[in-house]
Amino acid sequence: MKKLLLTAFICTLSIASFAQAGTLDSTFGVDGVVNSLVDSGATCWKLIALPGNKLLAAGNYKKNGRFVPHITRYSADGSIDNSFATNGTAIADDTTSISIFGAVMQPDGKVLVCGDYYNGAGYNFRLVRFKADGSVDSSFGNNGRVSTPVGNGSSDNIGRNVLLQADGKIIMAGTTYVNGNSDFIVLRYKTDGLLDSSYGTNGMTVTAIGSLADNAYAIAMQADGKVIHVGDHYDGSLWSLAVLRYDTSGHLDNGFGTGGQVVMPLGTGDIYGYSVLVQGSQKIVVGAFSQTYNNTLLRFNSDGSQDNSFGDNGICYRSFATSDHANFIDTLSNGDIILANRSTLNSTYAFAKFSGEGLLDTSIGDSGLVVVTVNNGYDYSTTVAVDGSNHIIIGGYTNTANGNNIVMARFKSGVPVGIKEHRVLHDAMLYPNPAEGDLVLDYALADNDRISVSVYDELGRLGMRVKDKEQQYAGKQSLHFTLSKGLPAGNYVLSIAGSKGVYGTVKFVKR
Repeated sequence: MKKLLLTAFICTLSIASFAQAGTLDSTFGVDGVVNSLVDSGATCWKLIALPGNKLLAAGNYKKNGRFVPHITRYSADGSIDNSFATNGTAIADDTTSISIFGAVMQPDGKVLVCGDYYNGAGYNFRLVRFKADGSVDSSFGNNGRVSTPVGNGSSDNIGRNVLLQADGKIIMAGTTYVNGNSDFIVLRYKTDGLLDSSYGTNGMTVTAIGSLADNAYAIAMQADGKVIHVGDHYDGSLWSLAVLRYDTSGHLDNGFGTGGQVVMPLGTGDIYGYSVLVQGSQKIVVGAFSQTYNNTLLRFNSDGSQDNSFGDNGICYRSFATSDHANFIDTLSNGDIILANRSTLNSTYAFAKFSGEGLLDTSIGDSGLVVVTVNNGYDYSTTVAVDGSNHIIIGGYTNTANGNNIVMARFKSGVPVGIKEHRVLHDAMLYPNPAEGDLVLDYALADNDRISVSVYDELGRLGMRVKDKEQQYAGKQSLHFTLSKGLPAGNYVLSIAGSKGVYGTVKFVKR
């Protein structure tokens, strides 16, 4: 039996592409940097890469002295896309200030943003949903908005991140102060914005790691629907990294770490967990700031044990010459990991690039660190994204006399577009080939996506649809299917496509 690799993605890397790696892309904004004042001021806390290298920035918008949620769309050249909403920006006005920290786009183009809402005494969790055209979706929650109090009404609750399950249900995670100290919290909502009472306890799970403070920042979802929640825990003397895993019913997963928790000090100082991604192999990569190692990546196996094959005994790091803790990660199409952070060096954005196995790429920047000055004022980077051309975009905002400006810097990665498909698809094999009837397609997704699998003849005519926009989770997939009896013997092309286009094709023969 012959197994056929999807070789359509293989390409040759030119010397020029490596020379460009880590440099600003001069076709974006002004010399690679966008500094845009959105009306009276706005921040960017989350960037979403869109088809055609467009970008969606989500954050807070200043209106009548208070901050309300906004999403602003940018064209591929960094200019505001005035065809979206009102002059490129959609807002959800409210009667009090709302802070937005996370966002996710649904398969139908609707956008969910999450954060907190001041209720006059404390802060509630907040979700707002926009339609694809930027208008507020009145079918969601109460006129497009969901406010969830946890505690006695005066508790401070912060929604840090939001993601989607395959069935469209919504997971929001963050920090709650309901027990007097800060704790981890995960909440699940139905597609209409109502809390899902079947999840955890009445729709939520609060986890106190100890009797003192915990801070939660990032979430990711495994291929099996389990949720990884990352932050840190204070034991009275040091802050330790905290990685928690919840099963699909919202309970701590006893198959991970100790009782669903991994609490890990590193070196002799504090360590804070800020970001997380799940690789196609179901290994968990965490971005953290360590007082011993500075900006750090750590990788864990699916059972919560540290993966010592990653980097140097499970960790890799690069000093950013910064005391700013927060960092954020994303992956390029070839599996390389981008670790980004704001540097304290004269209002600059900074990032380092590591291989998927934790090796620092010292060929870019200064011994593996890229640092650029983006403005002359105070700049705060908050998010990183990778677009369909493998550009690295760091987003954030700057304080000016006229308000907050959204600031983005776009860098060349040195990874050719020809292997763009690996961002979502890798380790793919189709067998047997030639085939008589039954086929198996094995592959791995790096991101959750809606996948279509189709068979075409040599003239490009559709022969059969195997899958049509089926929601699949990041991780390994195995698709068993039978060729239609109506397909005559001959040569065919199998196509795998998702939300960003065609991810790969492979030729096969039907006997």
